[in-house]
Amino acid sequence: MIKKPLIILTVILLMIVSTMPVLAQKPPDSPGKGSITSNDHSNGNSANENGSNRNAANPGVQNGNVATKKGGDISTLSSNGVHGFDDAGYNRTARIFNGTVWAWCMEKVGDETYCLDNYGDYANDHLVMKWNAEWDRGNAEGWALPPYDAWENNEWNGKVPGGSGEVWHYKIVWVGPCVEGADLPNGGYCIWGQFEVIMDQGTAGGVHEWFAHAIPTGYGSYP
Repeated sequence: MIKKPLIILTVILLMIVSTMPVLAQKPPDSPGKGSITSNDHSNGNSANENGSNRNAANPGVQNGNVATKKGGDISTLSSNGVHGFDDAGYNRTARIFNGTVWAWCMEKVGDETYCLDNYGDYANDHLVMKWNAEWDRGNAEGWALPPYDAWENNEWNGKVPGGSGEVWHYKIVWVGPCVEGADLPNGGYCIWGQFEVIMDQGTAGGVHEWFAHAIPTGYGSYP
């Protein structure tokens, strides 16, 4: 069973900075902490390269593959210069991405071969990412001026025509320095060296699994 990437992750970091985190690697054939796509963690947020499925679980490690932490300038307008959704599915004013994994990957990575190799089985899956203003601030500052009341939400739906059939939900918050991949005392796990996945659950192959359920699970309780 393959765990869905935290397009935590996930994907959000990538969207904002050239090094943002998001979808990056092709999920392995073994279960594990899912890939997270992120908005822009510039260092590999979503689709991370740490062996997790496809989520860049490592803002700040992917060098642009996924959302990374070391963000760049953040635009509040769509690529066509007006408020609203652009052709890829980003609405930076509302801080939402609503589109396919393929659209996300081509917008952030722009390499068809890469996107096919890493997300081919999930290309048609539907991805919704949401993040707050503090996430944008962190990306703009390269996450160098903490603390941050930052969070992002990734909802991955593969129950669509041509989709993977998997469904995953990730919640990610900034918590400060932590050991990448380590389980944290409250039930979540560390990604990108400064963030915690406080919820990681979904269904694959007809089996529902939980990989993280932090207590509390609400965004307002962090950092």
